[in-house]
Amino acid sequence: MIDGQQRLTTLSILLCAIRDYRAKREDAEHRDRIDQQYLINKWKNQRLKLVPTQADRAAYLACLNSSPQAGGSDRIGAAYRFFSAQLAAADDPDDPEDIERIEDGPVESEDSRRQGG
Repeated sequence: MIDGQQRLTTLSILLCAIRDYRAKREDAEHRDRIDQQYLINKWKNQRLKLVPTQADRAAYLACLNSSPQAGGSDRIGAAYRFFSAQLAAADDPDDPEDIERIEDGPVESEDSRRQGG
């Protein structure tokens, strides 16, 4: 089960990086859309769709909330910084949909895995 938790945590950190990248460079609406679609359940008291281990929780919340502590020196911060750098490197100014395709990739992959495909 830990492997699945790690995979979901990594995917969530990637989605935080994509959300922040797209919100800064394209349109701020990506922040709310990605939060509500993938990261936050605004209808429950426990708003997080993923609850990381206690040791990683503060760093994860920093990424989730886009706080200045996001991208800190811990493992969660290192993953966030890595994904942010990879997005910047992959962003082709001549292809306005390249980051959107990156966003769609892991989500579609995880959806097909859940459906057994």
